[in-house]
Amino acid sequence: MKTFTGLILIMPILASATLLDKIAAVIDKKSITISEINRVQKNYKARMMIAPLIYKQGKNNKKDIVKTMIQTHIVRKKLKELGMVVEDSLVNQRIEDIRKSQGVSNQFLYNYLGKQGISEKEYFILMKEMIEISYFNQKIIAPNISIKDSEVDEKYSEIKGKMPRHMIYNVTTYTFPPAIQKKYSNSQLLKVLKDFRNNPSSLPADLQGLEGTDLPLRSADINRDVYSLLSRTRANRFSKPKVFGQNLNIFFMRSKEVDGKMKAPKIDKNLVKQEVAMSKSASEITKWIEANKDDTYIKSFL
Repeated sequence: MKTFTGLILIMPILASATLLDKIAAVIDKKSITISEINRVQKNYKARMMIAPLIYKQGKNNKKDIVKTMIQTHIVRKKLKELGMVVEDSLVNQRIEDIRKSQGVSNQFLYNYLGKQGISEKEYFILMKEMIEISYFNQKIIAPNISIKDSEVDEKYSEIKGKMPRHMIYNVTTYTFPPAIQKKYSNSQLLKVLKDFRNNPSSLPADLQGLEGTDLPLRSADINRDVYSLLSRTRANRFSKPKVFGQNLNIFFMRSKEVDGKMKAPKIDKNLVKQEVAMSKSASEITKWIEANKDDTYIKSFL
């Protein structure tokens, strides 16, 4: 009877462990578990920064992560066929080079990675995968990629169009101290100001004497919170109320204009070309994997 009771107590634990390590896919002789995929999802954002050729934006659902794991497996398999094996010593040297270039200690580096959800072992694996995908790209993919000047120009225009322009916001700012904030809600103060703009004699008794301050605010000189508020406020409209310090501020946007005194940041066309090349490589790698995966055993249970 004691033995039977013991089995009853142990069975839920075994069931839980089985569920935790449920196999999601098999690639050749390698099994991928749900817990491995969950781990990748948890720190996917950091993976995109460390290995952008492998971990791409918007590809963090379980099926896409399995596809990514298939890709890294096939890349490593192909490199091995070509006699190109990335040794651990090379990975350690690359990590050391990165650490020195950033001027940080090992402890600082791994503390930082830990805050991003990446363990020391995971960082090593990611760096190895990045070296492998770089070798694979140089040997198999890059020789077959051509980049037209028109593609670089198009990407250049796209980047330039997305860059924030330096602006001058001509505003009238109204400031309300804590005592007024206790009497009026934000929506009530907005209504008071709208009425006041149309009829200056409409102010309530406790707001008599309210005056706005006309200011030209340069986007290059204001903090992020003010910029975020003003950049979303249209001309001849009030901004959303915002507390800065203890006072509530509401801005009336009289007009906006491009700040001609501020030069737009320069865009390095060589870096743009590299971005185009990386994008095309990522696409071609995916196509190559699809066309050459038949000699790899792949079974997904998702």
